[in-house]
Amino acid sequence: MNRPFSPDHSLTRRTFLRGLGGTAALTLASTPNWRARAQDRTDVTIGYVPGSIGFADVFVAQERGLFADAGLNVELVAFLNGALAHNALANGSVDVAPLAGGYVPFVRPTGLQTRQFAARTEQTPFSLLARTDLQDELTSVADLKGRRLAVEALGSSITWAMGVNYLARAGLNFERDVELIATNSRTAAVSALRGGRVDAAVLDGPSDEQLVQAGDAVRLVDPIDPSDHLKWVGNAREDALAWLARQDTVNDRPEALQALVEAGSQALSFLNERREAGDVASVADAVAPFFEELDRRLLEASLERHLQTIAPEASLSWLAYYADLVKWTSLELVQPLSFEEAVTVDFAGVRA
Repeated sequence: MNRPFSPDHSLTRRTFLRGLGGTAALTLASTPNWRARAQDRTDVTIGYVPGSIGFADVFVAQERGLFADAGLNVELVAFLNGALAHNALANGSVDVAPLAGGYVPFVRPTGLQTRQFAARTEQTPFSLLARTDLQDELTSVADLKGRRLAVEALGSSITWAMGVNYLARAGLNFERDVELIATNSRTAAVSALRGGRVDAAVLDGPSDEQLVQAGDAVRLVDPIDPSDHLKWVGNAREDALAWLARQDTVNDRPEALQALVEAGSQALSFLNERREAGDVASVADAVAPFFEELDRRLLEASLERHLQTIAPEASLSWLAYYADLVKWTSLELVQPLSFEEAVTVDFAGVRA
């Protein structure tokens, strides 16, 4: 029943482990180094997904020179989706990736030794959206039975995993009750929803906010709302987005990871300070070069939502890790993996 959005999209396997076992990565573009290279700086490549507000802290660190101040020459390498970025991390195409912490326990059975080394957010950002023209028919997640739901990639993306989670909590089986459509990118998912080729989609910002503000979609699940997060994700905070590295990088390049944590910590401090001050405009100024075609008001609205998810600091939380893990183990998508096996606390430290 599950099938790809078009024959051109290659990530079509239904199991998360199979999807992440591949190593083919599609690089779209690389941002230029905006500061003059210094011979005493360390080169680091970071895989990311362009157009996602979830990388705001990375954009802040690059634009405000925090990476450079920490002694790094950072090259941001763009990928269509998080699964491709993680594949690039696994095969050594990039050094690190600021992705969902859930990738670590999902891929460990395949032999991929990736670890978290710093926290970024503590609340999942992925909304479950339904077409506005169907809002009389789709008033709850359970109403998606027999419908078409867009995710980035079948069995190999966090949007797929979150979609499975939302469906399961509504009593639906993702293989029998809903037709999952792999679009491979957020842009294609937005287009499919607007064009009526799917009935619903799992998306983060700014795409979810853009669809809502344009009147094209309504949220069936809003994970930024604390009550929705508790009901549909199953916790108040979790190990949502983190910094990931391969075990060999942890062993061989500790200075580079320590510098990344330093820059990442400063970026989190900036975002948390601006949130407390109610100053979304300053954050928008910092990340605007990465969202040149996005309306300023939409950018600020998306950032205001995202700032509610930011981790208080870069240190890794064992409570947040297990809150995230139990969601996947309860769905029998992964086997238990201890905190000590999934993370390294040598760089950012640990907290409850």
